[in-house]
Amino acid sequence: MFLTKINKMFLCISLVLCSFVYTQDVEIGFGAVDADAGTMELTMNTPYDVGGFQFDILGTTLGTASGGLAADAGFTVSTGGSTILGFSFSGTFIPAGSSGVLTIVNFTADDLEACLDMGTGAISDTSGGALPVVLDDCVMLGEVVEGCTDDTACNYDENANTDDGSC
Repeated sequence: MFLTKINKMFLCISLVLCSFVYTQDVEIGFGAVDADAGTMELTMNTPYDVGGFQFDILGTTLGTASGGLAADAGFTVSTGGSTILGFSFSGTFIPAGSSGVLTIVNFTADDLEACLDMGTGAISDTSGGALPVVLDDCVMLGEVVEGCTDDTACNYDENANTDDGSC
């Protein structure tokens, strides 16, 4: 009887602790962004082993990516358009508890801001299953300059990147 109560109490405590552990999210965000140089740090904070990642950085066209936790784990990181993809051919992973720069990516700004988007992507565990993810807010890549952006208008402003309705 006493042993049964201890087993039930242990089971309840285990369930509470497990539900806490498995409700944490992988956090993906921006670190330092240098729009003039066209480089940005992507950051990760993960309570899980990460076997791969794929997501978009809207408002950009991506170039090469290097360094960070992805490089430390031996990941191959590829980019195409606004999509970044990283995984290991040898089965290595980014270990649970890792936090810091995921990778540094070169980019060309296509918009005034860059936003992370999972779209059809995912952050996956070592078995390929999707992990819960929270994405950072967007970051500004340029300064808003209001004015007339209609190049056929008499008051066209070639420096304007946001139409103010004055055309």
